[in-house]
Amino acid sequence: MVVLDTSQFTSLCHDRSSNQSTRVANAIAFLDWISDCGCVLCLTIHHIEELLAHENDEIVLKRLNILRSLPIVAWLTTKNKNGIGSIVDLHAMELMAAVQSPNIKPEDVQEIVRKSAFQYGTGWESIEPYSPHIRELREHALKASRRHRELVAISESEISDISRDRLVNWLGGKFNEPSEISNSLQEMKVRLTENIGTKGDERIPDAEDVATTFIDSVASDGNDLLNRQLTPIEILRSRGIVNEDITSDTTVGDITALAEFRERSRIACESWNLSYDTHKRINPRQLPSWIIRDSLKKSRKSRIRNRGSDLNDAYFAALIPYVDLVYFDKRTFDDLVRAGKNNSFINFIINRAFRAVPYSMINKHVNNQSYQELQA
Repeated sequence: MVVLDTSQFTSLCHDRSSNQSTRVANAIAFLDWISDCGCVLCLTIHHIEELLAHENDEIVLKRLNILRSLPIVAWLTTKNKNGIGSIVDLHAMELMAAVQSPNIKPEDVQEIVRKSAFQYGTGWESIEPYSPHIRELREHALKASRRHRELVAISESEISDISRDRLVNWLGGKFNEPSEISNSLQEMKVRLTENIGTKGDERIPDAEDVATTFIDSVASDGNDLLNRQLTPIEILRSRGIVNEDITSDTTVGDITALAEFRERSRIACESWNLSYDTHKRINPRQLPSWIIRDSLKKSRKSRIRNRGSDLNDAYFAALIPYVDLVYFDKRTFDDLVRAGKNNSFINFIINRAFRAVPYSMINKHVNNQSYQELQA
């Protein structure tokens, strides 16, 4: 199974409908090769969202028609096997595998999940359930694309980084006075606006509006906590953190990542009708997809611009343990290589990840021609 980078698939669609005979011939040759070689393209709902997230009706239609024409594709399954799955579905399947043994290794979770993680059928069968709802899905995809740009711009901003601070140094502190909090938030909004404007995706139309909305939500959540008069420990408990999770060496970044993992596990359990109480104590380092996403985030090199597509790239990276080839843009691929140097599991599977080559060269790649030759 092969996971294409979105740029490869959109290039294929562009060439297939081109006025230039050479481009059309390249596209037809690739599609014929896909039909004959047994190579299966793998999809998630995040791929479909990216294909739909274009303002031009004609371009979207051409993309869907190419997908419908494929003789066989694989797609991440869902609980009821009635659609194309997402990162939430993969997380749920890994939780079900990991709960089988308290000491299970990620390699064992990988082997269990890959046996039933995918469904197979024609391209038409993969997206036909969505055909009556394409208009609504496209509106959702466009909104999600805009939201992804904002989320990445905010999460990668450099306005305040306390992730390396030891948590115990914060637990004994006191909350600032409301006026001090208000002033700090105003300063953060100014810095965030500037950061989004200079390093965020250029397609974000109003950096100040994005920053204001985010800071206002932080202020609202903070006021709610102050009004409830919760202690720092009680706040952590409300985020799924218990005393056993905290040691003298635990950092703010560690506990933030754990809280995020537990919240994503809760959502996955809810989606698959699983008991969260049964699965909530699973160690994040037992789930392959989480190992990859967390390590990728930690190894992420600073960008000139933080693109919204980086969010989906992390989702696609989570597929590496379960397929044969996954293609990435240069930035994400380089991040993965760095992550592999610091994590034994990623190093174990990194040979399945590759920097994207032109789609017309994929057949040589699948046929084991050296990657160096393709890059020459």
